[in-house]
Amino acid sequence: MDRYPTTEIIGKTIKGVVIKYPKEYRTGYQSIFLVFTDDTALEICTAGPELRFGGDLWDGGMEHARRYVSDAFRVFYEAYQDDQGEIVEKLDW
Repeated sequence: MDRYPTTEIIGKTIKGVVIKYPKEYRTGYQSIFLVFTDDTALEICTAGPELRFGGDLWDGGMEHARRYVSDAFRVFYEAYQDDQGEIVEKLDW
């Protein structure tokens, strides 16, 4: 990727957030997925002190964010708005 995907998210509405950590603990590594109402998602990663984007916008919504690299990363936290408009939070220590 040779540009930041930030212009692609302007005007979008966030419907959920998924935070993932490596299954084998490594300090400073995590992925944060911002999931939008059109079922696209943007991954923001940390690798040590660096903050970077995981690529362009992805299709697949919350399910994709949960499953992505699930062999190496686990979902630590997620929050989303359910069909009744309520905010649902799940935290897995």
